[in-house]
Amino acid sequence: MSITQSEKRFYSKKEFAAILGVSLPTIDRRIADGTLKIVHFGGRCLVPAAALDDLIDSAATVEQRVV
Repeated sequence: MSITQSEKRFYSKKEFAAILGVSLPTIDRRIADGTLKIVHFGGRCLVPAAALDDLIDSAATVEQRVV
């Protein structure tokens, strides 16, 4: 059974950075400042897919205020 990107519930930091088009240090800074929430699982740091939705929603809200 293959899982598509839209069905994933968690992303690695590297995957999340690639989706957003930013560097891993940028992801680490957002984690450190609390902007991005992660889940620790078996020694891995995973970013919930919901975090991507939250970022998109917050960007849309900022864009609406600017317009």
